[in-house]
Amino acid sequence: MIKQYCTKIRNIGHISLLLTSLSITACSSAPQISPELSPHVRDRFTTDIKTNGLKLFTYQVWLVKLQNHDGAPSTEGKVIRTREQLQSFKQKQRKMAKQEAIWQEQIDLGLAKTLEKNQFCHTGYIEIDRFIGLERAEIRGECNEGAGEPAQN
Repeated sequence: MIKQYCTKIRNIGHISLLLTSLSITACSSAPQISPELSPHVRDRFTTDIKTNGLKLFTYQVWLVKLQNHDGAPSTEGKVIRTREQLQSFKQKQRKMAKQEAIWQEQIDLGLAKTLEKNQFCHTGYIEIDRFIGLERAEIRGECNEGAGEPAQN
């Protein structure tokens, strides 16, 4: 169990630089994707229009592997032995939870902008499936309107 916690702490180092950028973006009044993210985040939007007019999409996002630039030694495999180490670990977990929330917001914003840019799902969509992890995410959905239906404004 300790090894799982240590692995989570190691992951913090990999994404802390990216998520710091995300937290700055989250504080702005108008939501937007930070330009700093472009070298660190990749996304893919695929569509599938069935012969019966059903419009499906898959939106995938993943982080490009980042090097740990803070020079901190890896905590993988180390055992928490003191109260201070435990407190530090819990602090890092709380920080990670906040960063994960920001990551999820950015994914939702990225999907909204992608749908708008591709002029897909004009009247909204139903979410079929969602997976959001620390380094990748995938959202699958079905458009409210069918293919060939006029868009309603």
